[in-house]
Amino acid sequence: MPLLKNLVIDKRRATLQQAKLYHTIAEVEQQVMINDLLMEAMEDYWQWVKAYQTYVIISNNVRNNEQRVELIRKSYANGERPAIDTVEAVAQLQTFQYQQNESWFTFLNAGLTLSVHLWQENNLPFMLSSEVIPPSDWDNEKSIQQFNIQLDDLIQQAENLHPELQIYTTKLDILAIDKKLKFQELLPKVDLSYNALGKGYQIFNKTTAMLENNYQYGLKMEVPLRLSAGRGLYKQAKLNIQDTKYAQSFKKQQITLKVKSYYNQFINIKNQIALQSNNYNLYQKLVLAEETRISNGESSLFVVNSRENKALEVYQN
Repeated sequence: MPLLKNLVIDKRRATLQQAKLYHTIAEVEQQVMINDLLMEAMEDYWQWVKAYQTYVIISNNVRNNEQRVELIRKSYANGERPAIDTVEAVAQLQTFQYQQNESWFTFLNAGLTLSVHLWQENNLPFMLSSEVIPPSDWDNEKSIQQFNIQLDDLIQQAENLHPELQIYTTKLDILAIDKKLKFQELLPKVDLSYNALGKGYQIFNKTTAMLENNYQYGLKMEVPLRLSAGRGLYKQAKLNIQDTKYAQSFKKQQITLKVKSYYNQFINIKNQIALQSNNYNLYQKLVLAEETRISNGESSLFVVNSRENKALEVYQN
């Protein structure tokens, strides 16, 4: 039985404790993979929503231009418009029809990309149909404006719950066990040995057995003269811990900066949504105003087309 070295911890017990911690690291790494997968799925979902909404806007423009072409043709037939206006109206319509086909193609491909993340029971893949569309209230601007988050809370949650920081914490626990194990190399080896000399009878049932000469006791002690190996291993263990702490601090700083960057991006997008929405509504009003003027003979088709193209450009940006 060891009395000093390997009494508190030995290689076997250290390996067992570290194995349990490595199992924890494996679970955290699985969570990292799940988080990355969820992030990828979320990005694919919003690309799908964007593709459909673009298709809806361009389809509305196609319908408006179809009506406008009919109006211009009737005006030309009545002698109110030159023939070149019909050419310009049809050219604008065909431009939007081309964009409509492109946007529908983009929407279909976005649905295929999103289908990668969809599964049925028994691990059967699910193919998203083109008839499935995003909910109509996905762009509730009021909910977006009311959605508020605090930067300090985000940073605190990242420090406490971020999987990569949890991995570093577990690594430090593993290195702490290794440090305890290496410290044993600095202790003298003192082993107590005990051997029963009796054989063939129940010596432990005798009350006076401990007083008889049926046992042999021994004490073995080993002390390295310079403890060079022990000091080197212990110092290396301490350096490993210090190096991991530096890496943990660096990773923590990286995560903090990333959280701040995402927070700034969130605030900027939130403001940009409000501005862009107002800007798009204003351009839509300009389009309607020009359509009213052209029906009264006070504007030109070129101005209407320019207003319409600018409105679509504002939305797509």
